[in-house]
Amino acid sequence: MNLELAAWLMIVLLLRVTTVATLQALSASRRGDRYRVYDIPVGSGQKTRERYAPLAGAALDTVALALLIHFELIHFVGSSLMEFLIFLSVHVLVVEPLYYGYHRMLHTRYVFKRHHYLHHLSTVTQPSTSFTFTFTERASYTALFAIPILVASYLDALSLGGLTVYILTFDLLNSIGHLNCEFFRANKTIRRFFYTPSFHARHHSKFNCNYSLFMPIFDHIFKTVDPQEEALHLQVRAGQALKRLAEHPGQGTPLYAATDSRCDTPR
Repeated sequence: MNLELAAWLMIVLLLRVTTVATLQALSASRRGDRYRVYDIPVGSGQKTRERYAPLAGAALDTVALALLIHFELIHFVGSSLMEFLIFLSVHVLVVEPLYYGYHRMLHTRYVFKRHHYLHHLSTVTQPSTSFTFTFTERASYTALFAIPILVASYLDALSLGGLTVYILTFDLLNSIGHLNCEFFRANKTIRRFFYTPSFHARHHSKFNCNYSLFMPIFDHIFKTVDPQEEALHLQVRAGQALKRLAEHPGQGTPLYAATDSRCDTPR
């Protein structure tokens, strides 16, 4: 690997950490308070646990990319429309359904306690939560999310510019999902195909619903979407945050009386 590629890896690493830090500041801003999903303070333990998580996660991905480049498992050509189409189609048709199934498995009792628990210690999320995982879980995501990169390279359509945009876009969307602020006014149809912060905030407060990565359509197909998803989105957009984790939107009653047993806390 030459110096140019090494410098590119370091620049991407810096940009990734900066992206999360910027959204972290947005989440903590007054505008964030206006559309807060859960108006519950983030504890000191969570702040300590997540302080260096974005750097650690991005560094692991950087090492993985460096190894792919060093062993010539990926190669770069000029950017093209084909590259964009490959990234988009492989993500939608391969990564999203695989992630949904894998995430469901992570929430089985045995696997959850050994791998996924660390991420869910953060019941009230912030952008840094999107990088907070056990090493094994983070490594598995690195492998899963590398599939579009490998396919694009195999089809001679991978470029440095395209890969940079893919990585930063992925981090941006992932961090947005953990904002705990509902900045997005989206109708019900759009929210079936693209998630919002309130959708994923519910996953962290209820644990076993809203499993999808960026596309809730899979939760709708397999009927694991939170029954109060629509009500929560409207309430938060109206500036009315939930004050407790165990609260129905607009009711102030315990979440765990919900009708869908698949959305109960893991026992």
